[in-house]
Amino acid sequence: MAGPPPHVAARLEKVLELYEAAAEPKPYVITTAWGTPHKPCPHDAAGFERHEAEDNARWLLDRGVPPSHLLEESTSLETVGNAYFARLLHTEVRGLRRLAIVNNRFHMARTKAVFTHVFAVPLLPGGFSVGSV
Repeated sequence: MAGPPPHVAARLEKVLELYEAAAEPKPYVITTAWGTPHKPCPHDAAGFERHEAEDNARWLLDRGVPPSHLLEESTSLETVGNAYFARLLHTEVRGLRRLAIVNNRFHMARTKAVFTHVFAVPLLPGGFSVGSV
């Protein structure tokens, strides 16, 4: 991997800065996927899909963030999916109640609006049951 593009590197540097400045216990870092259904996912030399979530987690790992603090969301193809799957796969199951979203300025207003909306939707109290007809 040649390294992230400059706009992604800027986000990762900010994440690393925030992580290093955080008090103990250190926070989790959730790296999210990127993509669009309109373009194919990039592939590595062996033909396997490369996901930005994994690439970014490896970048942070290489700079000292322990793997126990790195969580990947590599399911989604857009910002709504990033928020939904981050919540479904990581924040709800761990009881996380505070998030710091790191993104580029050009995308932050939309990202904040989407995450605020997705995380405001109440969960079903007591779960749900499925019956047969």
